[in-house]
Amino acid sequence: MKKLRDLWHAATLFEKLTLILSPLYVLTPIDFIPEAIFGIFGLFDDAIAIGMFVWTIRNVQKRLESELNSQSRDIKKKQVTEEPDFITPYCF
Repeated sequence: MKKLRDLWHAATLFEKLTLILSPLYVLTPIDFIPEAIFGIFGLFDDAIAIGMFVWTIRNVQKRLESELNSQSRDIKKKQVTEEPDFITPYCF
């Protein structure tokens, strides 16, 4: 569930609209290319909507993974190159 929440927060407005509207389009009986008239060719618009849905999820997931990888690299660099912020005034 956390992964879905992270994907949702990482998505842009257009991607969120695609993730909401593409399944709704597939489930509604209204089509741009109706199956009753065009037969098997009427499924093409539904296939495009499903493809957009899957493509959007993959893009958001890849972007999220690259952001997390770059953040972890930055943290590791910081830990290696970081010097202490204090200087001890006493010599023992």
